[in-house]
Formats: sequence, C-alpha cells, structure tokens
Amino acid sequence: MIEDKYKVLTLRDRGLSYSQISEELGLSANTIKSYCHRAKARRMACRNCGKPLIQIKKQKPKTFCGSECRKYWWKNNSNKSNSKAVYQLGCRYCGRCFLSYR
Repeated sequence: MIEDKYKVLTLRDRGLSYSQISEELGLSANTIKSYCHRAKARRMACRNCGKPLIQIKKQKPKTFCGSECRKYWWKNNSNKSNSKAVYQLGCRYCGRCFLSYR
C-alpha cells in the first residue's frame, strides 16, 4: 500500500492525470485522488531541473523555479498540452493559416 502511494505521487509529479495513473496501476481514479489529496501532493521541486521550491500558503503552488525552466519544459513536452485548445486561424492581412493556442 505504501509502495502504491509512492508510485501514485511519482506518476502525478510526472504530469499524468488521475485516469492515466489508475489505468497504469490498476487502482480506481478515486483512490488516486484520495492519495494525492491526503498527501497534499504539491510539487516540492521544479518539474524541469528538480531544484527545491518554496511554497507560499494561500498562493497557487509553484511548479517551476523560473520562467526559463517553464519554457524549456513546455518546449520539450509540448505533447502534454491540451490539444483541444489549439485552433487553426487565418491572418486577416496575408491570408496565411496558423495554429493558435486559445
């Protein structure tokens, strides 16, 4: 059971959703949510470089140590973005099509 909790928190830190973790470990999604909620699964290290982060109460938890790490991580992990939020638009001036993230 303790090993399951460790695996859940590790996978959650990698950015997997509750449903993805439940499929991988064979546990229910509600169990995954409970583990994360009870453990207060806030990232305590930068998602990119692993540098420790200081979390401030009553503020949104930090995920990255700075904008450089955030940009680098999203550039290399663009497949983890919500692809439903990408729209194809056309330029009013030149008529070229381009993708826009909401």
